[in-house]
Amino acid sequence: LKADLDLSDEQVEKLKVLHEKHMTERQEFKEESQEYKEKRKAMQEKHLAEMKEILTEEQYNKFLELKAERKKSHQCEGQGKQQHDCSKSCDNKH
Repeated sequence: LKADLDLSDEQVEKLKVLHEKHMTERQEFKEESQEYKEKRKAMQEKHLAEMKEILTEEQYNKFLELKAERKKSHQCEGQGKQQHDCSKSCDNKH
């Protein structure tokens, strides 16, 4: 990069510091994101456990089926206007 952009030594050093700062920020964000995901997953698991105590086994199984179908449908909708073959990935017909 130094030769391609004809950078001075001072510019190289400043870019190096900037890059290190950016990498540190990315790592912190990644760690925070992972912590959030873990907390969210734990909350979801707790919610499901509580629902299981309220519902009958048949109701709970049906709920899980409906939840899976809904998730599958949302994944397809998330494709936006991109071309994809829904017959392979979902029941929606676009």
